[in-house]
Amino acid sequence: MLLWLRLTDLRNRLTRGERSWFKIAVVTAFGVAFWLGLYRLFEEAFGFLSAQPDLARDLTQFLLAIFFFFLGLMLVFSNAIISWTSLFRSSETAFLMSSPVREEHLFLYKFVETLWFSSWAFLFLGTPLMAAYGRTLGLGLAFYAGSALLIGLFIFIPAALGNLAALLIARFVPRLRRRILVVAGGGLLGIALFLIYQVLTLKGYASPLSQQWMRAVLSNLQLAQSPLCPSYWVAGGISALAQASRPSELVPGANLAAAAAEARWNFVLYALAIFANALLFTRVGYVLARRWFFESWCAAQASDRRRRFLESPARQAAWDAALAFVPARLRLLMLKDLRSFVRDPVQWSQFLIFFGLLAVYFLNLRGFAYHLKFATWKALIALLNLCATSLTLSTFTTRFVFPQLSLEGKRFWLLGVAPASRGTVVAGKFLFCFVGAVVVSEALILTSSAMLQVPPATTALQAVATVAICFGLSGLSVGLGAVFPDFREDNPSKIVSGFGGTLNLILSLGFVSTMIALTAWFGRGLVTEGGEAGEWGARLAAGIGTLLAVALVAGGAPLAMGLRSIRRLEL
Repeated sequence: MLLWLRLTDLRNRLTRGERSWFKIAVVTAFGVAFWLGLYRLFEEAFGFLSAQPDLARDLTQFLLAIFFFFLGLMLVFSNAIISWTSLFRSSETAFLMSSPVREEHLFLYKFVETLWFSSWAFLFLGTPLMAAYGRTLGLGLAFYAGSALLIGLFIFIPAALGNLAALLIARFVPRLRRRILVVAGGGLLGIALFLIYQVLTLKGYASPLSQQWMRAVLSNLQLAQSPLCPSYWVAGGISALAQASRPSELVPGANLAAAAAEARWNFVLYALAIFANALLFTRVGYVLARRWFFESWCAAQASDRRRRFLESPARQAAWDAALAFVPARLRLLMLKDLRSFVRDPVQWSQFLIFFGLLAVYFLNLRGFAYHLKFATWKALIALLNLCATSLTLSTFTTRFVFPQLSLEGKRFWLLGVAPASRGTVVAGKFLFCFVGAVVVSEALILTSSAMLQVPPATTALQAVATVAICFGLSGLSVGLGAVFPDFREDNPSKIVSGFGGTLNLILSLGFVSTMIALTAWFGRGLVTEGGEAGEWGARLAAGIGTLLAVALVAGGAPLAMGLRSIRRLEL
């Protein structure tokens, strides 16, 4: 009944007159283009592997297992966060608790909702991977149907584990949930940093990316290949499907009929293993919800005691000194957003994970001896580092900055009656995002340039490009967040999953791609094989001017639209 109600609501949202089909068509077109781009990227990668049979046999299943292993870890963490908000902080849950709905059915209803909001991006990444793999090997429809079944079953395991973790935390340690979240995030970050350190500090191999070096790298990621790990079952099932379709090529020298039959049985075995574990963890959550959900919900509401944060005059003076160029009212609004960010471990823990991994990688660049290569190669690697930093920043601004204005919720009228205009509120959020993004991103890019020892002209161009990208992404996220506010929703994941969040992500990716392409175009004339080019001044000036102009338009236009929209908004 609850699921049918949600589907009816979705149908009404799609069919009522105020829904803009043009906007839906635009988002769909960009989504299809992005999916095709991922498909092309994966197809090139599998084409490279298939051209080297020895490498393909050793690497394909391993890479698939690693892919699903890390995505599974992120899904568990994401499901736990979304499930906590949906189960214990949602007004809908509070309403349904007073209705004649069984607690375990309410838990399953929210489980399905969490599964969708957390896993659609995983499906968006997994389907082009499987399509490219099947197309490269020339596999039939049976492979696509079987791989879709495996992926569809697999997403239930991290979803069930995340919901179960949220229920257990609310039941036993509701007052320590922030500390548990911090410890869990820190643990995942520590594991990832350890793996990256192990890979980047491999010694004894003259040439990175050689066969011996690759085997040493994979030996440090053996956890993903454990037979007790669900990612191993997914990778094994996909490989078994491929073997069943092409036993002569993937199992050379074997009895073809016997090899195909064995591969089909292996696929059935892996699929049943995934299905059994998904059913088990879902059933465990169902049974525990029947016994503990009401108590967990009551404990979560009773434990919502707000901590008192005492203000420090020294910190306030340091903040005022650092932002002395900003008007006092804007400084206060930025300080409010900073305090909200610091007091929310969900935001800063993921921020540390995102940018901490990049920092560890940049600090270990010389482990690959990249700084000893020609200037053009160093400039290319620096450009790829800029691309990685910018894409990470676009993800962060979409996930956390875009919903900030909407999360003010019904309290937004308080800001409206404050001695500051609505435009000042939007400007404060923009400056907070822009200043924070510049500080972090610029530090990473300068570290990358220093470790690679790139020429000063290239460093200057990429430093300006970083500032321009931060401006554009901040303007897009804050501006579109003001154009498409949702003051009725208190779950940031749902806000981001809406039309405005999807449009913001697509435009952010397009903007970053444009800026990286422009940086590459103007940067290629700044260096030669021997070092810095002789006539680089005019090209550097033209590149800086173009990057700043594009960023001004890309970030300023949505910010102006947001200011106009929020000023006309009636509350």
